[in-house]
This record gives sequence, C-alpha cells and structure tokens, in this order.
Amino acid sequence: MLWYKAWLETRIRFLICLIGITVLSGYNVFRMNHGVTSQVNLAYYYSVLHNSGSQVALMSLVAVNFITLGGLVREKAVGAASFTLALPFSRLHLMAVRIAVSLLETLGVMIIPWVVMYLVGAATGKVHSIPQALFHLVLLAAGGLVYYAIALLASSIVEGEYVAPIVSFGAVFIIAGMFDGPGLRDFNPLYVMMAGTNYDAHTGLLRGALPWRQMVAYAALALSLVVVSVKAIQKREF
Repeated sequence: MLWYKAWLETRIRFLICLIGITVLSGYNVFRMNHGVTSQVNLAYYYSVLHNSGSQVALMSLVAVNFITLGGLVREKAVGAASFTLALPFSRLHLMAVRIAVSLLETLGVMIIPWVVMYLVGAATGKVHSIPQALFHLVLLAAGGLVYYAIALLASSIVEGEYVAPIVSFGAVFIIAGMFDGPGLRDFNPLYVMMAGTNYDAHTGLLRGALPWRQMVAYAALALSLVVVSVKAIQKREF
C-alpha cells in the first residue's frame, strides 16, 4: 500500500524527467554520430558519450529535485498529512518507503538514459566498451547520492511547493563555489558525476581508478543527510 502510494505521488514527475532526459541525451548522441565519416577515430565516439553523459548529470540534478518533492511536509501544507499519519505505520516506515521509491527513481533517471545513449552510440558509431559505460555510471551515481540526500533533506524540513527545490538548488551552487578552486574541483560531486576526475580528452576514455576517497565521503555524507531527514520527520509536529 505504501509503495503504491509513493509511486502514485511521484510517477508523473518521474516519467516526465525520465522521458525528457532519455530523449534529449539519446538524440544528442545520434545527432553527433550521424553523418560522421568512417575515418573518424574511436576517441570521437567516446567523447560524444562523455559529453552526453555530462548533460545527463546536469539534467539529473534538476530531476532529483522534482522526484523528491512531496512527503509529509508537503502534505501538511495542503492539509493531507493527517490521513497519512492515521495509517497503521510508523513515521520511520513511511520515510523508509518514500526514500526507497525516490532513490530507485533517481537511479532510474541516471541509468536508463545512459543505457539508451550506449545503444544509440553502438548503433550509429563504434562504441562497444561496456566497462567504460559502467565506469561512467558508477561516478554518476556516487556524486548523485549527495544531491539526492540534499533534496530529500530540503523536502523534509521546508514547507511550500517551490521553496524546497530553491533551497536544494542553492546548496548545489554553494557546493560548486566551495569546490571550484585549485585542487578542490576533484572533490566537487558534480565534477565527479561528469567524470572530470578520470576523463582523458585525447582518447575520450576514463583512465585511472575510481575515486574511492570521494565516493566513500559522498556515501557517508548522503547517509548522514538521510538520517537527519528521517529524524526531522519523526520530531516534527503535524
């Protein structure tokens, strides 16, 4: 019941974001590969995937804010929170289901467009490296967890239809500004999502090992923000 309720609450926003990102990114790969001569080297096709993947990273930041909208705080604003709280489930259970559904949808708007881009790239170009695609996806998901957790926290403490996304986007710009200096960019979650730490412009490939320090730090930060979100809902008066 709760899973279905959470799906009904987010399905329109999720599907709009998913279709939009998939169509735009897939078309971009097709457009850049279409009509290219056979003499073009493999590096070009990989660079096309990288550039389109960077667009997916940017668009997913917008998508995650729409997907995480809702929950008890928004229901309180529209006067519907009493119905949800009257259900025979604890607030922890309510939040756990909401987090699970929104997290799966967030991963969906990242992974599905990448799969479509890869298939379009393989059909119209010469890209066939599954490990490279997986490398991109791991980086995309690792950095995306941070922004997902920020958006979830904003929607758990801020009332209003548009205030929570504004707060979340504000945090994105603050993080970008904080990690924009020399030696700091590699720790910027968005820069990691766009594979800037591993991208080799000459070959179009991702080189080196996964940035484990950043990924562990992102996972810890995201988990902390999720816990704070749950605690905020448990202690809030509705």
